[in-house]
Amino acid sequence: MFSLNIAPQDPFSLILVNDSQRSEEEISFDNTWEIQYEGGELGGISLYSTLGLQALSLRITPIFSNLNESRINLKQFEKEPNITEILPNYTNISAEVFAGIHFSLEYFISNSHSILGQVSIHNKSSQKFSGNLQYLVSLKPLSEGEQMKGMQSELYFVLSGKTKDLYPMFYLSGLSQPGKLGQPSIASNFEIDSGSTHQFKWCLAFEQDKFQSLKRVIDYHALDFDKEVTRNKLFHQRDFFFFDTGNTEWDNALLSSQNSAKQLIVRDSEEKQKLSMIQSRHPEKTIYQSEAAKKRNNEGISPIQLWYFLQVLPTHHNLIQDVFEEFMNFQREDGFVPNHSNPSNFHARFHAFPILATIAQEILDYRRSKDLSISYLKTLVSYLKYWLSFSIDYSTPHWENALQSLYEDLPIHNQWEKDGNGINARWIESPFLTSLLAVECEKCLQIADHFKIDFPERNWVEDQITNLKKSINDSWNPKQNYFAYRDLQTKKTPGKVLILKKNGSGNHNLEKKLRSPQRLTVRVITHPELSRKITVEIRGMLESQEILEIIKPKNFNWSTTTGIFTTENVFESISSINIFALPDDNSVEISTSQYTMMDLSCFHPILIMDNNKKRIQQMVEHWLEKEFLSNFGLSLLPKKYQSSIKTRTNSVDLPLNSLILGGLIENQQLDLSKKVFINLMKVVIKNLRLSKKFFKLYDANDGTCKGEYNIINGMIPLKIFFRLIGIHRWTDNEIEFLGTSVFKKEVKIFYRGLQVVCSQKGHTIITSGGKNIELKTNNYQKIKIPS
Repeated sequence: MFSLNIAPQDPFSLILVNDSQRSEEEISFDNTWEIQYEGGELGGISLYSTLGLQALSLRITPIFSNLNESRINLKQFEKEPNITEILPNYTNISAEVFAGIHFSLEYFISNSHSILGQVSIHNKSSQKFSGNLQYLVSLKPLSEGEQMKGMQSELYFVLSGKTKDLYPMFYLSGLSQPGKLGQPSIASNFEIDSGSTHQFKWCLAFEQDKFQSLKRVIDYHALDFDKEVTRNKLFHQRDFFFFDTGNTEWDNALLSSQNSAKQLIVRDSEEKQKLSMIQSRHPEKTIYQSEAAKKRNNEGISPIQLWYFLQVLPTHHNLIQDVFEEFMNFQREDGFVPNHSNPSNFHARFHAFPILATIAQEILDYRRSKDLSISYLKTLVSYLKYWLSFSIDYSTPHWENALQSLYEDLPIHNQWEKDGNGINARWIESPFLTSLLAVECEKCLQIADHFKIDFPERNWVEDQITNLKKSINDSWNPKQNYFAYRDLQTKKTPGKVLILKKNGSGNHNLEKKLRSPQRLTVRVITHPELSRKITVEIRGMLESQEILEIIKPKNFNWSTTTGIFTTENVFESISSINIFALPDDNSVEISTSQYTMMDLSCFHPILIMDNNKKRIQQMVEHWLEKEFLSNFGLSLLPKKYQSSIKTRTNSVDLPLNSLILGGLIENQQLDLSKKVFINLMKVVIKNLRLSKKFFKLYDANDGTCKGEYNIINGMIPLKIFFRLIGIHRWTDNEIEFLGTSVFKKEVKIFYRGLQVVCSQKGHTIITSGGKNIELKTNNYQKIKIPS
């Protein structure tokens, strides 16, 4: 394997999973492990799990002893431990615990019901070493379980416990015996001559039957550990890109990101040959139902997460294709595609986030199949027709629900916080959505053109591109230099103007004329224990016609103490507002709906290929570089608006950053692209150093993490990094180069025996046979990878 030397303070994630890609066992159970330095009560090198949520916790901690003392904590070691190998289901940690006494701790998960370990002790000192290896196994079972305790089988002394329906059992080779700690432990003594090596093997098995657990640990005694591990390494290491960027923190983080993403590839329990993807995997969750159900829980992923997988693992086209086709297999006759690969997921009730044609083009660029292209094009046109059927009333598509956007936390969608100004998504013309759909239509044409496909809906697609681009261009604010949200009906971007703020019920005659026809937002602030019976009647005028809108309790979007509603009607003037059944100590606020809110998604139109270069420069100079660029990437909110949204924490979202970066790179905004990527690496590395985890979101102000961990959304977009160093595309058969590296230091990439060196001067490809290919140009070039 590529040589690693990852110290405890370095950025890395050390979660271990059972390898469902290679396992042939019936999978109805999943368990995830995490190695935590100084974790648990004792600290040390602690291996942590919840046994697939069937225990509160289980920790395995090694204790190293000589004749005089025992050492557990890292600060007691002669030298800090280092990770020398890392795979999704295997790692090797090397530590010099005593002077000249080196321990190699290997962890290997070959199936879902056990974890295997091997400890190799090498005496590099000049004297014989006498010592003791002890393992503390601490189980905190669920109710009616039993903690670990010693048990003598016919052949071995083992530790055994019970939690829920599992019987964990721990075995250590050698003349194992009860440990000398007050807690459940097992130990073996040993002596090693100078220059010699001694090995121990250990195993934790956890079956539903106590004797099956014992059988697993006994079977492990006869297993050739080194042979199994070598076979496992050969399978996995061929999929990794190893980097030498001149910055070891970057090298470690890029490797760890790929490793963690590969852990999210799982096998279906019902179709053993079928691989799929999940969004996250860690000890505090399980991806399967109970053992009795014998079925996958099928957590699934969203369309944008599927797209982002290809940014993190850019050569996994076959798997991306399988999951993409899962989405399309659920397509209805009217074109509807669920917004989640698991049809039972809440998001699946909405039509799919518009990024499927973008994914399809990536797959087809790799597959080069005209028949497959024809098939995809037919389903994609149908899916786009369903999207654009939403535009019948007001000529522009809209989100059916804020949840459909998969960015429901954007301020313009925020209807659940006390200070939120969110607008019902059905009344918002979003430059994000419109540009996403324009890109999707363009991708369909690119597929057709590349494979020379004449399809009957071509004119329709071209017309949609024209209409969508017109809508995008019309939303441009020439004074503010950005693409603005607009009211779907009026095509205006009004701000918030207070109409009425009162406590309690009452009839209020206003006779208030608005500057232009506008929609209203009604917000009610209540006590948590209040029975919500409020009704609001708004009377007004539009185009000389009287309008009455009645808002009942069920119409409000309620949070704990706040109800918010966006009127269906647009008003030119307000005659009266009548409020019923609101107690005197509760308040109602009515204002014009605030469309002037801005967020990073408003800059997605930068991806439109023939966009106005002047506008792109204006967006970059006035907003992206000055207001959105934080120390940790592009923030969701501009700096100047953050103080006005007090209840929100400004975040950095990596998938949205990657979308914007794709547009910036395409439009040769390379200086800003480099700054953004460097800052994204900074926040990911910061959190890997502190917590050893990838997180869904990062705070734009201080870089702290939030949301779920070991999730695809927080991993590094390797494809963006490739584009910044001049690699347009990399497959098993060829590499496409476009431009040179934006970084001063040369970047070396090692992949399947191939070495590629990227610099500001060009590229060098070094084959496994030692042949050099020099590329010294910015122009597009395609190189076939020698077999």
